[in-house]
Amino acid sequence: MRSLLGRANTIVSDEQDQETERQHVKSVLRDNGYEEWILDLPPKQPNAEPTDTTTPKMDRPRAFPIPYIHGMAENIAKIFRKYGVPTYLPTYHKPYNTLRSQVVRPKDPTPNNKKCGVIYELKCDECDSKYVGETSRSFETRLKEHKRGRGVLTAVGEHLKNTGHKLDDQGTTVVAREPQFWPRKIHEAIEIKLRTPDLNRDTGYHLPPIYDTLLSGDLGTRPPDR
Repeated sequence: MRSLLGRANTIVSDEQDQETERQHVKSVLRDNGYEEWILDLPPKQPNAEPTDTTTPKMDRPRAFPIPYIHGMAENIAKIFRKYGVPTYLPTYHKPYNTLRSQVVRPKDPTPNNKKCGVIYELKCDECDSKYVGETSRSFETRLKEHKRGRGVLTAVGEHLKNTGHKLDDQGTTVVAREPQFWPRKIHEAIEIKLRTPDLNRDTGYHLPPIYDTLLSGDLGTRPPDR
């Protein structure tokens, strides 16, 4: 009832029309058996302003989502509990592969060679040498740079030139897609550590030592919960 009367007061701009709408609402409510004293209740008061003892919203710890990956998420949660991270940095797991993402596809899928911001793996068909890299541009553009045989050669281009091997589309794989720069660099370094490609000149972004523990699965013994 307060909602109906409140809408009559806020949506209708003319004062006379407001009174007409209020009387109409009261008439309908009265015909449906509401008591007269209920119709004359004062409007609901707004919530009181926070006092000085109330913690401002900006000072509250912000929760951070962590993509749920089976096996990895559980290991991260154990390490967080071990060092008391949840007490000052709340985190929660967020599924990245949902039913909605699988069913709702209003657009045609983008071909892999047209995708931008990807982590990819290249594999030489003749010697099984592998390379893992990342690019913010389209995968097609970066692949052409690997295949060219002049100018400044990439690690893959140098291998193809020195061995005479060729790289076709069957040996190319888009591992993941990540539009943001630093997450893409970290993801590339993780893939390099997991796949151990022999053509890479370096290991990419320098990962903290904790990643060695996470990727190896060796978490050791966890202290008892207090």
